[in-house]
Amino acid sequence: MAFDKRKALQSALTYTQQAKWDKAIAGYQAILKADPNDLTVCNNLGDLYARAGKPADAIEQYLKLGELYRTDGLAGKAIAVYKKIVKLDPTRTQALLACADLYEEQGLTGEAKIQLANAAEQFGKAGDTAKLLEIYQRLTALDPSNYGMLARFADLLLKEKRKEEAVTQSELAAQAAEAAGQAAESKRLLTKVRELSPESPHANLALAEQFLRESKYGEALEKLLKATAVDAGHAHAWQLLGEAYVGLGQASEAITALEQAMSLGVPQAEVRGLLAKALVQDGHTDEGIKLCQEITEDAIRRGSPDEAIAACRGLLEIAQHLTPVHAYMVRVLQDLGREEEAREATWALAAAYEAGGEIEAAIHAYHQLLERDPSDAEALARLEVLEGAAAMHGEQAAVAEVAGPTIEQGPGAELELALAAEEAAAVPEVGSTEPPAFELSLD
Repeated sequence: MAFDKRKALQSALTYTQQAKWDKAIAGYQAILKADPNDLTVCNNLGDLYARAGKPADAIEQYLKLGELYRTDGLAGKAIAVYKKIVKLDPTRTQALLACADLYEEQGLTGEAKIQLANAAEQFGKAGDTAKLLEIYQRLTALDPSNYGMLARFADLLLKEKRKEEAVTQSELAAQAAEAAGQAAESKRLLTKVRELSPESPHANLALAEQFLRESKYGEALEKLLKATAVDAGHAHAWQLLGEAYVGLGQASEAITALEQAMSLGVPQAEVRGLLAKALVQDGHTDEGIKLCQEITEDAIRRGSPDEAIAACRGLLEIAQHLTPVHAYMVRVLQDLGREEEAREATWALAAAYEAGGEIEAAIHAYHQLLERDPSDAEALARLEVLEGAAAMHGEQAAVAEVAGPTIEQGPGAELELALAAEEAAAVPEVGSTEPPAFELSLD
């Protein structure tokens, strides 16, 4: 007699409604024997096993169903089935990994990571380190910016005595932490790398870069000396070493390091700013200003005035007395219409003139400030003081001319005002449109 599938389905349904689980199960099994690919019956049988308190049988049935759904390309239904398995048995990593695979295939990496993390937890509890490492490999590939995950992966590798791989993962974790703005964590990880591999050039360089950003030049120098000792051909390390020496005011060492960086292929354009500072620190002021001039002119030519201003400010950070650089920055800011910044730069120029004893030039700068803002009480007060001092100095000079030189007055005193007036002529006029050339002489 032929098998009547319709009658068998009706009978199994009736037994299910009557909670006669064994008879219902037997009915569905008979149907599947006749038609193994009936996915609905396969699912119903799994559900019956679960309701009948037979989780192991249910899981076995669901696993078969999940594979059938995957074969048919029904990822959503397969995921639903695998989640039923996990609900019955959270330790069933086969189902968790199958879900992760399906989510990843669909580009749902966030969901895939959740399933993989759950699987990792189970492998960890079971002490299956090999499988746990496989999971972390997948997790870090899915989320290379997760520095915490990378660090845990490194720890696992280290426990398995896979030191080189642990160092690599720790370095990646440090980079990810730095990119995420977690400087302290990045530094901790790099310190760990150096403990594992003291000669690691990457760790030394990365730590040095962090120290340089924090203006910890001594600490940076220590790391960079080690890095260049290990790899004397590392151009970037020499460039950073030059920066550290500049920060420490060791000008001749900075020049040597920067020249070495350029000889190894670092373009001069990348080190000109540092080299300009080092030259000024080393007493080669004209050469330093000339390099700064090249930087600013290139930047203006390329339509990057901010870069030109940054170059000037960088040089002035270490040499506030460079009045030609102050004056040039005032002019550039004026031309850009950045009036507030131009005002601040003019104040700095006036202060530099005062500090250098160039009274007439300082007076001229304060006049500029008052032309922009006649109500600037502070500029007016400084101007009154300086003009009063200049007038008194003029009276003393006139008396000295009539009376002749005295013991207290040296032979060069008469030149002081003349030099100040000469310097004042270099101060840019308000409203001028042509950027001035740098005055290379600071006499």
